[in-house]
Amino acid sequence: MRKRTYRTVDVKSVEPESVRAAFAGRRLVVSVDVAKWDMVAALVDEEQTIHRTVTWRHPSETRHLLALLKESGAASIEVVLEPSGTYGDALRHQFALAGAEVYRVSPKRAHDAAEVYDGIPSWHDAKSAAVLSELHLDGRSEPWPVRSDEDREVKALVAELDLYAKQGQSLLNQLEARLACHWPELTEALDLSSASLIELVSAYGSPAACAADPSGVERLLRKVSRGAVKKDKAVLVLAQAGESLGQPMIDRELGLVRCIAAELLRCRQQVTRLEREIDELCRANELLGHLRRAVGPKTAAVVVAALGDPRQYARPRSYLKALGLALKEKSSGTIKGKLRISKRGPGRCRWYLYLAVLRWIMADPIARAWYEAKVARDGGQLKGKAVVALMRKLVRALWHVAHGATLDSRKLFDLAKLGLV
Repeated sequence: MRKRTYRTVDVKSVEPESVRAAFAGRRLVVSVDVAKWDMVAALVDEEQTIHRTVTWRHPSETRHLLALLKESGAASIEVVLEPSGTYGDALRHQFALAGAEVYRVSPKRAHDAAEVYDGIPSWHDAKSAAVLSELHLDGRSEPWPVRSDEDREVKALVAELDLYAKQGQSLLNQLEARLACHWPELTEALDLSSASLIELVSAYGSPAACAADPSGVERLLRKVSRGAVKKDKAVLVLAQAGESLGQPMIDRELGLVRCIAAELLRCRQQVTRLEREIDELCRANELLGHLRRAVGPKTAAVVVAALGDPRQYARPRSYLKALGLALKEKSSGTIKGKLRISKRGPGRCRWYLYLAVLRWIMADPIARAWYEAKVARDGGQLKGKAVVALMRKLVRALWHVAHGATLDSRKLFDLAKLGLV
């Protein structure tokens, strides 16, 4: 193993003539270790020789690197990056505008290659750039496609939905804590997450205020629940409010509780609005429309927002792997490890797919029969394992659905073995 050196130079000190002499008419690979501010890039030829490792401050000095590459005279420029959140997105955009081909390398693959590269398990910016270039030249990278405006719209909608949903859950947790202190009986009479409870707290805030206006409380509960909250439930709420064991609120605490409830209502309204927009977008978009009919609009939008068009994956197995549902094992000699899913990729997608499978089991007798048979074979204990197995089947099917097929359980399961024919 040859010795590796990791000397870096400032990009402004590099003479364009030296880069042109090394790469004119040749293939130039630019492997970038992405950071928030301090970037490092290795300029590598096709023989895997590193001619320069340059550093620069992004974004103030990024134009220096772009000008250097433009003047290199290279026959082709290939840029390799790790998908490090959003820090590299602006850089990727500028490289693409400059006519470079942009590739990405899995961060896990790059990290695992650290010791293989130079025999030392250390990891720093210059070495990261060098490892990326070697993985790319060994064919371990993949083109990083530019997402369409439609994909970006879906991604932004899902991000906005996630923002309000997380904020709403946080507010609900805060409201539960406040009610436990000041009005513990209310969550026994009404469900904590129900609109009736939240509207009631937003309007009145305290048990004392409710007890002082019994007719108003009854009207509000009847209006909000559209008659679902019966009079006896309203009577119970009022009776408990008059005899609450909670600590009496001071004015500032009352204002805080009402504010939390009002903000929670606002977040829910925004979530409802965004869910409606996502559903409309799914109906108008061909790809999302196919996926929507199989798993519902939110799940369809979430998986497309996270991983893009399923049709860009060469085969169902590739899509399964991208969702972290490929199987892995750790076995050695006589020790046989258990098969587990890799859990690579976006965990949020797996959560939505998990919920989609639960709905599938409830709605589809074939899927339910397979699930029950699987649980029975596993001794009736590993229900979660059976759900994950159905998730794997569903994801493979979604790849075909994205290509225009219809989700048909008869094509996914052996009906004869299930006794359904």
